[in-house]
Amino acid sequence: MKSKLKGLVFIAAILVAPSTWATQFLATGTVSFLRIFDASYGYNVVNWIAVSGFTSAGSCATVGGRLPLMMKDDVRGQQMLQLAQSARIANIAVTVSVDDTYKISNGYCLIQHISIAD
Repeated sequence: MKSKLKGLVFIAAILVAPSTWATQFLATGTVSFLRIFDASYGYNVVNWIAVSGFTSAGSCATVGGRLPLMMKDDVRGQQMLQLAQSARIANIAVTVSVDDTYKISNGYCLIQHISIAD
């Protein structure tokens, strides 16, 4: 009996799982917006960028027609911000990726990667 129940649970998990998988969104464009908050706001995410033409990504929150790509206030987030700033100054396109299940509490998505586009 237990093995039949385990089998049914396994089949149900397979049928439900694809609908709950996250979607990764990828875009290439120039950095159109940079915002840096002072850490005294109490957030662990204090920086964000927007990329031209990247205005929606699944359930990620937007603001003013922009898709904020949030960065944590840690070493990796600072490296991402430096890359974004350099690309903005040089007017070089970047490629960015977000996953609409990787968010902060207010619904804004965290950037997964940023790279200089070729």
